Amino acid sequence: MGGKSTISVGLAVWLVWQWLALAIAAARVPLSARYPAAGEQWGLVVMLVAQIAAASLLFQILLPNWIQLIVIIAVAWPMGLLSAFLADANFRQWAWGEAAVSAWLLELFLLNRIGIPVDYLAAIVSLLTFGGPLAWYLHADFIANASDIDWHSADWLGPIMAIAAGINDGGINGAGERAGIFFFAAFAIACAGFFILKKTFLQRT
Repeated sequence: MGGKSTISVGLAVWLVWQWLALAIAAARVPLSARYPAAGEQWGLVVMLVAQIAAASLLFQILLPNWIQLIVIIAVAWPMGLLSAFLADANFRQWAWGEAAVSAWLLELFLLNRIGIPVDYLAAIVSLLTFGGPLAWYLHADFIANASDIDWHSADWLGPIMAIAAGINDGGINGAGERAGIFFFAAFAIACAGFFILKKTFLQRT
């Protein structure tokens, strides 16, 4: 009974969070001083960032077991598709973005089972997710023209920046996707490695 309740709560939070992100993009809510008038054009980016942020902040609730991991990933793709239609994004951008979100969810699921204390783990994940964008924002604040920002050089600064590198205009020809995927691949290897080491250690003891 408790397991079903946890799944219901996690799924409800996940759905509400994504519908809120979709509503913000559709309503053209300005998210920055120089936000474009046609804000829905950034709908896919808003959705992907919202999914990454929700996963990082709420992974303890969202990912209690394998079943909910699969459900959360399955729900993310159609929500991303809706935002892609809203933004008139191409198939490659949507598919790559949601693949990156799915990879991040899987990595958080594995990381949550390594045995790191919850408080430390939440701090590490939050720093990794939001520290990069904050650092890059402070860096960009000293650049007069935002178009001068090289997003691809920041793809190692956490999952949000990696997605920005893949979805940004330079990613249409595939260069951004290759740049952004390095972060997710490296983090996946690290999480899987720690997870396997833990399992091996427990079996020996």
